[in-house]
Amino acid sequence: PKDTSPSTSIPPSESIPPSESIRSIESIPSIKSTALIVPKEKIAANGDYNLSGERYREVVAASSAFPLTPLGELCELARGVVFSKQDEVLEGGAQVLRANNIDRGRYQLNLEDVKRVSPKAEFSGDKKLRENDIFIFLASGSKDHIGKVAFIAENTDYYFGGFMGAVRVKSIKLNPRFLFENLRTDYFNQFLRDQIAGVNINNLNGKLLYRFQIPLPPLEVQKEIVAEIEGYRKVIDGARAVLDHYRPHIPIHPDWPMVELGEIIAEKPKNGYSGKPVDRITDTKVLTLSATTSGILDATKFKYLDEDIPPNAPCRCRNGDIYLQRGNTAELVGTAALFDLDDENYIYPDLMIRIRADETRVNKLYLLAALQAPSARSFLTNNAVGAAGSMPKINQSIVERVPIPLPPIETQRAIVAEIEAEQALVNANRDLIARMEKKIQATLARVWGEEGKDEGGGLRDEAERIENLLVAESSAKYTL
Repeated sequence: PKDTSPSTSIPPSESIPPSESIRSIESIPSIKSTALIVPKEKIAANGDYNLSGERYREVVAASSAFPLTPLGELCELARGVVFSKQDEVLEGGAQVLRANNIDRGRYQLNLEDVKRVSPKAEFSGDKKLRENDIFIFLASGSKDHIGKVAFIAENTDYYFGGFMGAVRVKSIKLNPRFLFENLRTDYFNQFLRDQIAGVNINNLNGKLLYRFQIPLPPLEVQKEIVAEIEGYRKVIDGARAVLDHYRPHIPIHPDWPMVELGEIIAEKPKNGYSGKPVDRITDTKVLTLSATTSGILDATKFKYLDEDIPPNAPCRCRNGDIYLQRGNTAELVGTAALFDLDDENYIYPDLMIRIRADETRVNKLYLLAALQAPSARSFLTNNAVGAAGSMPKINQSIVERVPIPLPPIETQRAIVAEIEAEQALVNANRDLIARMEKKIQATLARVWGEEGKDEGGGLRDEAERIENLLVAESSAKYTL
C-alpha cells in the first residue's frame, strides 16, 4: 500500500554539511561498554549454562609485577567424605570437620563441635587434613560462607565432610602459606561472588576454583612475604592470648552477705527461643551456644532465622542482659556472658537462660563477675541434672538459687572501676590486632600491584571487617 506518512526529508537549503555531521557525531560522549562477549563453549563448560555476566569477568591485578597464574596449574582440590545422620555416633568412630569448624574471624580450626561417624570404606587417608592443606568451605545456602579457609600446619586425624574441601599445592613454584594468604583477600572473595552470582545452590567446585589467578613471585620472594606476614601474626597471637586469658581476681571479704540470685534480679529467669535456622541471610540472628562458651560474647557465632519475632518478644537480646548456658558439657553448663551490644536483630536460643540485674541492688558487671567465680560455677555444675550420657542441664529454679556475695553497691562500683581500668589496657590489644591485620593486607596489596590499597578499597574492607569482629567481642572474663 501507498505510504501516507508525513515526509521528513530535509529541504536542500536546510541540509547539514557533511563536515558538521562528523563534528556532531564526535561530540557524542563515549560510553564505556560493560557487556561481555563470552564463547558458547565457556558458558557450557560447567554444564549449568549460567548467564550471569559477572561469572565470566576475570579478576585481574593489572599492575602486578608478577605473572598471573591460574590455580589449576598450581594446586588440586580434594572433596570430603559423605555421611548420613544414621552414621553419627556419640563415641568412637571417625572425627569429621564441617563448616562450623572454621573460625570465621581467625581463619583457624575450631574444634568445639566435631561430628563422630561410623567409618566407611571411602574414608581413605586422602580425606584427612594434613600438613599444608588449606581447609575450605565449598557448598552452602549462603554466599557469605563460601570460600572461608583455615590453614592446616600439621598432619591431623580429622576427616573433612562432603561440603568441605582441601586445597593442596602440587607445584614446587608455590608456597602453601602464600596461597593461603591470597585466599583470605577480597580479590578471592570478590571472584567467588562473581562466579556464583545468580546460582541458587552455592557450590564452589574445582573448575571454578582453578580459574582464580594469583600473582606468582619467585619462590624466595614468596617465602619472604610469608615470613613478614608470620611476624605480624605472632604479634596478633600474643594480643589474642591476652584477650582470651585475662582474668581479674578479686578476693571476697568475709563480711559480705551471701544472697540467692533470685533476690537481686529484676525479673524471673527466662529461656530463649531457637526456632528453625535457615542457610540464607535474614534480619534475625539467633546466637549459638559457642557465642558465649568462652564467657565472652562472640557476636559472630549465630544462625539466621526466617520467622516473625515481635520487637518486644522476651527472646530478643538487650544490652545488659546476662545469658547462662542452660545445657552443655559438665565443664561448660551454666557459663555466663554479658550481651553488650545495641543490636535489636539478635535473639538468644532455648539452651540459654536470661537474667537481668536489679541495678538498685547489684551492678550488672559485678554480677557477671560473681557468676563466673569458682563458687558459682561449682554450684551450677553440681546441681545440673541429666541422664547418663546426656547433656547436663540447669533450670530456672537452680539459677535463682545461685549464691552471690553482695557487698555494698559502692564497693561493687569500686570493683567494677578496677576491672574497667584493667579492661582499658586489655582493649589496646584489639587495636594492635587490627593494625597488624592492616599491615598484612598492605603486604599482599604490594604483591597484587596495588600498594596503598590498604588505605581504601577491597583490602581495607577486609581489615575493617576483622576490626568489626574484634569490636563485637567483650574484652574479658570477670572472676572472683
